[in-house]
Amino acid sequence: MMQDWQFQRTLERLRGDLGVSDEEWKVIQPRIAAVYDLRHPPASFAQEDVSVSAMVLRLTRELRELLKNKDAKPEEIKAKLTALRAAKERVRQELTKAQKDLRQILTLRQEAVLVLNGLLD
Repeated sequence: MMQDWQFQRTLERLRGDLGVSDEEWKVIQPRIAAVYDLRHPPASFAQEDVSVSAMVLRLTRELRELLKNKDAKPEEIKAKLTALRAAKERVRQELTKAQKDLRQILTLRQEAVLVLNGLLD
């Protein structure tokens, strides 16, 4: 995820754009954060992070490292590539579910705001 202060500023701006009360924000904010995390994976992650976003980053780095070895075996490349594709598919599935969960609690105007902000399709 982007730096904490940047993420907080983004959330504050979205809250204003959505025009929600404190009570509504307590329900909406965690769902927005879940979608945001899947849409904007972190540039780095803690080694113990087991999220699908971290898994994609980890597998991407491993495949890059493997490709630096000109003698890498095709089956090694295929295995890493298959694992990376599977992880990316998992992210897509989780994003679809998170967006659906968020969309269920929004007004049409709020949904449009989040579409314009790139969080919903």
